[in-house]
Amino acid sequence: MRSTILVEMVDKVNSAVTGEYIEKMVKREAARQGNRGLAIKKLCRDYGFTPAQIKHLRGGRAKDPKLSLVRRVQIAFLDHCENQIKALQHEIRIEKAKHEDADLEHLEAEATALAEKVRRARKARL
Repeated sequence: MRSTILVEMVDKVNSAVTGEYIEKMVKREAARQGNRGLAIKKLCRDYGFTPAQIKHLRGGRAKDPKLSLVRRVQIAFLDHCENQIKALQHEIRIEKAKHEDADLEHLEAEATALAEKVRRARKARL
């Protein structure tokens, strides 16, 4: 009985967290693409999801996502974060080149450290 309750609790947490990750990726991609439809298409193309999977996960209708799907979403989310960090690092390099007197070394170091944390977390899930 206790193990059944524990499994149900883990499934609910996995479903909720997975939905949050998908929603964050859709929102961020929609800001870049211009709308949610294009964002969902890009996420499907980049990470191998189907539009139905994204729809169900975002809407909280995926009652019990399989562990393999949860893991794929986690890896996709970390990859998505890694791409954002790369974009930030690129922006920092541009600003350093444009404004040689700008003291951006600390930001560059923090972005590099964060990128390494994300890479380690992603590797741990592979």
